[in-house]
This record gives sequence, structure tokens and C-alpha cells, in this order.
Amino acid sequence: MRIRKTLATLAIATAVTVGVGIATAGTASASDSGSDSATSSTGAWYQVYANGPTVGWFVTPGNTDERFWLTAADTCGHTYSWNWNDVTESQWNNAHWQFQCNLSWAHLYPTNNGSQSGRTVSR
Repeated sequence: MRIRKTLATLAIATAVTVGVGIATAGTASASDSGSDSATSSTGAWYQVYANGPTVGWFVTPGNTDERFWLTAADTCGHTYSWNWNDVTESQWNNAHWQFQCNLSWAHLYPTNNGSQSGRTVSR
């Protein structure tokens, strides 16, 4: 019985650890990896991803020219922000940025006519 409980606990811990992304914390070398994506109310698909010191994003335009907002920071305290229109400035729809230190967090979301038009995707 004790072995079954131990194996069940181990299986649950393994399933929880396997999630979409992996985050380690505790030092300036901590990093985030994985991705998150969503679709805006006007049909634009967007994704933010992380891998060590790199943050990247993909945007597939929807039915209107939405403005996308991305803010990200690394574990050394550097923070950068970008914003662009997914149709008229489409050269920014598939890009990445290399930080000096590992990525700590990133948030990407669209707006349309001054209001947020999709959920914030995060890493």
C-alpha cells in the first residue's frame, strides 16, 4: 500500500512538472522557457515564447490592423517594450530579442480601437 501511494505521488509530481514551460528561480541565471498563444477578437493569432535570454513572438494578422504590445524583462533588471500594428508594420510580426541575461518574464497582447482585444499571453 505504501509503495502504491509513493508511486501515485511521484506520478502526480511528474505530471505537474511536465507543463508547457519550465521556470527555474533563485539566482540571476534563472530562466524561463516555453510559449503561450491566443487569438484576438478580430481573428489575429499571436504567441510569445522564451528560451534562456531570448524572447520571441509570432503574430498572424486578423481582420483589422491591431496594435500589439510586448514588454519583457531579464533577470538582471533590463526591461524593454515594443508595439507595432500587425498589418501596416507586419515586418515586426515574427521577431525575437536577445537579452543580456536570461529572460525573467514577457507579456504580449493586442488592442483594437484603444481597447484590449485579446488576453495577455505570458512567459
